[in-house]
Amino acid sequence: MLTEERTTDPFGGMPRGTLADAERLIAGARFDLYENQALDRAERTLLVALDDLRRLPPGEALWRDVKSVRSHLAALALRRNDRNAATAHLEATFRVEPDHVLDHNLFPPSLRAFADRVRAQVKALPAYDLSISTQPRGVETFVDGRPVGRAPVTIRLPAGEYRVEARFSDVRGIPRTLRLDAPTSIELHADFEGAIQTARGLCVALERREDVLAALVRMAGVLGVREIVAMRLEDREDGGTFYVASLVDAGSGQDLREGRVKLFAGAAPPSALERLADFLTTGEVEPPVEPIKGARSAPAAVARAPHPVQHQQSPNRIPSYVAAGAGVASLATALVFVGRGAERQSEMNRICPGATCQPGAIAEYERLQRARNGEHTAAWIFGVTAGVGLATAAVLYLVPPGSGAEATALEASPSGLRVTFELP
Repeated sequence: MLTEERTTDPFGGMPRGTLADAERLIAGARFDLYENQALDRAERTLLVALDDLRRLPPGEALWRDVKSVRSHLAALALRRNDRNAATAHLEATFRVEPDHVLDHNLFPPSLRAFADRVRAQVKALPAYDLSISTQPRGVETFVDGRPVGRAPVTIRLPAGEYRVEARFSDVRGIPRTLRLDAPTSIELHADFEGAIQTARGLCVALERREDVLAALVRMAGVLGVREIVAMRLEDREDGGTFYVASLVDAGSGQDLREGRVKLFAGAAPPSALERLADFLTTGEVEPPVEPIKGARSAPAAVARAPHPVQHQQSPNRIPSYVAAGAGVASLATALVFVGRGAERQSEMNRICPGATCQPGAIAEYERLQRARNGEHTAAWIFGVTAGVGLATAAVLYLVPPGSGAEATALEASPSGLRVTFELP
């Protein structure tokens, strides 16, 4: 099972902010580099900004910022007398834009002269044609972030590895990485590179079911997995909304299993999602899961059950243990997020002690603050889930097996769990 971050990394990664956020980091790094002489902090901030830029939709403004970051990293490396690092930073720019000239208002003559020598070295490397086409035609294309024109387009580049992408919409699609050691052609398609999006996790923006399955098979090949779980929202004609999950075989592109749970007030309770995940794994059906395909068994008693929770004939101890285990696991996860939030806060206090915060540290402080808030939100969610799980375990454990007591209502909220019983 891959995490969300590991799943999106081969497809360009999830964005961590906006272009304006990255530009604030760059401004803070420049202040540290030239005013505070804090070289280590400036380098860390510039590298974070460069990684953030790689996760954003390409464009002229982004490419300008990428060149700026690399030039500042080269300047920093030369101040440390690390000529190899300075060469690598400048070469990354000159490989895709050999005629780029460093701004004489920002960089000293020594760095500009060094850059001229690196440019000459890059131009002397063996070069090959890279032909880029898109379906449909006429889509703007980019190589390592630099705009190179609307497809079809052919450019000549030094041998090496490059990242090629096209901007099919305002939402960033996925890039393709290739090794250029001979004349090479590549085609980017709206039904794959333009349809796979990572802005809010890995999503497939296609309508036809067969197109979605084809894209999922290609995604599984990139990830190196045999099966992939796809999830979607489905609106029914009767007005109900369902959360549908499918287990797709990467080899055949066929649905192995598919099930759904109904949403109430736009959400499904955690227990319903857990049972949906169990169904995809085992094929065994428990309410409120409605099997669509691949169920191993669907007893008639399940379909006729009038209430979501029954305690008439089956022992309660095992369900209570399962609920308790889920509650403890959620509590442990909540504590992990609390600890991470505390670490973020400690780092914030370190770089901005008391009420004093240097201008160069503001961007890093804001980034840590956003991360801390996210950790606190996750801790709250898992804490609520833990409370619901432990309360459910207590209720199931205390109701005597075979007592005839029947739960007629189960209501969970951040303030607690309320169960209503009807006695015979």
